[in-house]
Amino acid sequence: DGPTHQPFDQLPMLRAMDNVKAIRPCDEKETLEAFKWALKQNQNQIAIITCRQSIASFKSNLNTFKAAYILKSETEFDLSILASGSEVSLAYEISKELTKKYQIKSQIISVPLLQNLVNDSKLIKQLEIEKKPIFAIEASSDSMWYQLAKYNKFDCQLALTYGEST
Repeated sequence: DGPTHQPFDQLPMLRAMDNVKAIRPCDEKETLEAFKWALKQNQNQIAIITCRQSIASFKSNLNTFKAAYILKSETEFDLSILASGSEVSLAYEISKELTKKYQIKSQIISVPLLQNLVNDSKLIKQLEIEKKPIFAIEASSDSMWYQLAKYNKFDCQLALTYGEST
């Protein structure tokens, strides 16, 4: 992805194509697992969308590719924050601020493969997404995120225009 030279609608376009899975990993571990998973696929074309900026490295125990998984959990939480790619680190910052300023506890869920999450009720239940309100963050305009609204109250911050170089 890039701030000015690529349309923010590329992710929704890739996700809308038959037999294409668009993966947006948040760090090097997710990227490695995505490549391993992609090389085993023979039914779908795989697009792995990475970024050019520096990104955080998360200390997850990920050892196999998952469409979505909990990166930061709380025993009791008020909100699920879902994000993909470089926005996962932003989700962490938002989570810290919510706790510090408003005493709102949140779990953070990385969603590298949104297409496989939205209709997987078993995974939704495992992630406990249906228990509390959901907030999603992604640098795309993909309305596929709104499919999560069937599980609980939902809102999101998506891109509405091209980015800006600063």
